[in-house]
Amino acid sequence: MIYILSFAMLYGLLPFLYFLFVKKRILNKIQAVLPFLILVFVSAIYEFVFTVLLRWDSSNWFMSYCIISFFTIYYFYSKVLIKIKQTIKITSLALFISLLLFLIFEFQKNDFLIICSFIDAYITVFVFVFSILWFKMVFQELEFESLWDSPFFYIISGLILYYFGNFFLFMM
Repeated sequence: MIYILSFAMLYGLLPFLYFLFVKKRILNKIQAVLPFLILVFVSAIYEFVFTVLLRWDSSNWFMSYCIISFFTIYYFYSKVLIKIKQTIKITSLALFISLLLFLIFEFQKNDFLIICSFIDAYITVFVFVFSILWFKMVFQELEFESLWDSPFFYIISGLILYYFGNFFLFMM
């Protein structure tokens, strides 16, 4: 069991540590995803120290992580999709805040898994829509010869695989 926990913690720490060592070379390309890397870094430390070692209640952390992860993904897409209309970005943010307020007032703290599943389902739809907008923008501008040359392609592909791979899990 300790090996699994150690692996999970290292898995969360490595992307941010890698960024710290090579930040001068990739800062301009990867700056949009930096808040998400910091969130994964902090969450790996928090989960290991406070949830595993100190055995604190994890419900507050789960809800906080769901909310903060949306804002980090929103920040990423707002930096990557600079040429997209602001109304689309503001509308998606207003919908999220409306959903969040509804969930906070409708459910109790003990229902944190239900709240997180609704938030993650919204994030999945958000990633789907904004990924389509990114692909549309890339194919209209034809800035890259191949998608492999775009650093954001890998990040967006990872978000798509993660959120769509777990979509039905989020809906449970």
